[in-house]
Amino acid sequence: MHNTIIVISLLLAVFLGFLGIGKLVGLRSSRAITDHLGVSVPLARLIGLAECAAALGLVGITFGFTGLGIAAILGTCAMMIGAVVYHARAGDKALDFAPALVVLVASSALLALQLGTN
Repeated sequence: MHNTIIVISLLLAVFLGFLGIGKLVGLRSSRAITDHLGVSVPLARLIGLAECAAALGLVGITFGFTGLGIAAILGTCAMMIGAVVYHARAGDKALDFAPALVVLVASSALLALQLGTN
Protein backbone atom coordinates (compact mmCIF):
# COMPACT_ATOMS: atom_id res chain seq x y z
CA MET A 1 0.00 0.00 0.00
CA HIS A 2 2.90 2.34 0.73
CA ASN A 3 4.11 2.03 -2.88
CA THR A 4 0.65 2.92 -4.14
CA ILE A 5 0.62 6.04 -1.99
CA ILE A 6 4.02 7.09 -3.32
CA VAL A 7 3.08 6.51 -6.97
CA ILE A 8 -0.23 8.40 -6.73
CA SER A 9 1.45 11.21 -4.77
CA LEU A 10 4.20 11.66 -7.34
CA LEU A 11 1.83 11.51 -10.33
CA LEU A 12 -0.40 14.14 -8.77
CA ALA A 13 2.63 16.23 -7.81
CA VAL A 14 3.94 16.28 -11.38
CA PHE A 15 0.52 17.14 -12.79
CA LEU A 16 -0.13 19.91 -10.25
CA GLY A 17 3.40 21.22 -10.61
CA PHE A 18 2.98 21.66 -14.36
CA LEU A 19 -0.43 23.28 -13.92
CA GLY A 20 0.86 25.61 -11.23
CA ILE A 21 3.96 26.68 -13.13
CA GLY A 22 1.85 27.33 -16.21
CA LYS A 23 -0.38 29.68 -14.23
CA LEU A 24 2.51 31.37 -12.44
CA VAL A 25 4.40 32.20 -15.62
CA GLY A 26 1.23 32.98 -17.57
CA LEU A 27 1.50 30.38 -20.33
CA ARG A 28 -0.81 31.17 -23.21
CA SER A 29 -2.71 27.89 -22.83
CA SER A 30 -3.23 28.43 -19.09
CA ARG A 31 -4.27 32.02 -19.69
CA ALA A 32 -6.82 30.96 -22.31
CA ILE A 33 -8.47 28.56 -19.87
CA THR A 34 -8.52 30.99 -16.96
CA ASP A 35 -9.87 33.76 -19.22
CA HIS A 36 -12.63 31.42 -20.41
CA LEU A 37 -13.51 30.63 -16.78
CA GLY A 38 -13.51 34.29 -15.78
CA VAL A 39 -10.54 33.96 -13.43
CA SER A 40 -8.51 37.15 -12.98
CA VAL A 41 -4.74 37.12 -13.47
CA PRO A 42 -4.00 37.65 -9.74
CA LEU A 43 -6.37 34.82 -8.78
CA ALA A 44 -4.87 32.55 -11.46
CA ARG A 45 -1.40 33.21 -10.05
CA LEU A 46 -2.63 32.50 -6.52
CA ILE A 47 -4.15 29.23 -7.71
CA GLY A 48 -0.87 28.42 -9.48
CA LEU A 49 1.04 29.08 -6.27
CA ALA A 50 -1.37 26.82 -4.36
CA GLU A 51 -0.95 24.09 -6.98
CA CYS A 52 2.85 24.30 -6.70
CA ALA A 53 2.61 24.20 -2.90
CA ALA A 54 0.34 21.16 -3.11
CA ALA A 55 2.83 19.49 -5.44
CA LEU A 56 5.62 20.04 -2.92
CA GLY A 57 3.42 18.72 -0.12
CA LEU A 58 2.62 15.61 -2.14
CA VAL A 59 6.32 15.01 -2.73
CA GLY A 60 6.73 15.37 1.03
CA ILE A 61 4.64 12.22 1.50
CA THR A 62 7.42 10.20 -0.10
CA PHE A 63 9.80 11.48 2.56
CA GLY A 64 7.49 10.69 5.45
CA PHE A 65 5.95 14.12 6.01
CA THR A 66 2.48 12.73 6.55
CA GLY A 67 0.86 15.84 8.03
CA LEU A 68 2.16 18.02 5.23
CA GLY A 69 0.94 15.47 2.71
CA ILE A 70 -2.55 15.32 4.17
CA ALA A 71 -2.76 19.12 4.11
CA ALA A 72 -1.66 19.06 0.45
CA ILE A 73 -4.26 16.43 -0.40
CA LEU A 74 -7.04 18.41 1.30
CA GLY A 75 -5.94 21.57 -0.50
CA THR A 76 -5.89 19.73 -3.81
CA CYS A 77 -9.42 18.42 -3.22
CA ALA A 78 -10.62 21.95 -2.43
CA MET A 79 -8.96 23.37 -5.56
CA MET A 80 -10.45 20.68 -7.77
CA ILE A 81 -13.94 21.24 -6.35
CA GLY A 82 -13.45 24.91 -7.18
CA ALA A 83 -12.30 24.03 -10.69
CA VAL A 84 -15.39 21.89 -11.29
CA VAL A 85 -17.64 24.71 -10.06
CA TYR A 86 -15.95 27.28 -12.32
CA HIS A 87 -16.20 24.95 -15.34
CA ALA A 88 -19.86 24.26 -14.59
CA ARG A 89 -20.60 27.98 -14.30
CA ALA A 90 -18.90 28.55 -17.65
CA GLY A 91 -21.23 25.97 -19.19
CA ASP A 92 -18.41 23.59 -20.08
CA LYS A 93 -19.10 20.00 -21.03
CA ALA A 94 -18.00 17.19 -18.70
CA LEU A 95 -15.03 16.42 -20.95
CA ASP A 96 -13.70 19.94 -20.35
CA PHE A 97 -13.51 19.47 -16.61
CA ALA A 98 -12.75 15.75 -16.59
CA PRO A 99 -9.11 16.38 -15.56
CA ALA A 100 -10.30 18.20 -12.43
CA LEU A 101 -12.65 15.33 -11.62
CA VAL A 102 -9.90 12.75 -12.14
CA VAL A 103 -7.54 14.68 -9.86
CA LEU A 104 -10.33 15.04 -7.28
CA VAL A 105 -11.03 11.30 -7.31
CA ALA A 106 -7.31 10.44 -7.20
CA SER A 107 -6.75 12.89 -4.33
CA SER A 108 -9.71 11.49 -2.42
CA ALA A 109 -8.41 7.96 -2.91
CA LEU A 110 -4.95 9.07 -1.80
CA LEU A 111 -6.43 10.65 1.32
CA ALA A 112 -8.27 7.43 2.16
CA LEU A 113 -5.11 5.39 1.63
CA GLN A 114 -3.00 7.82 3.66
CA LEU A 115 -5.45 7.91 6.56
CA GLY A 116 -5.82 4.13 6.42
CA THR A 117 -2.11 3.59 6.94
CA ASN A 118 -1.82 5.86 9.98
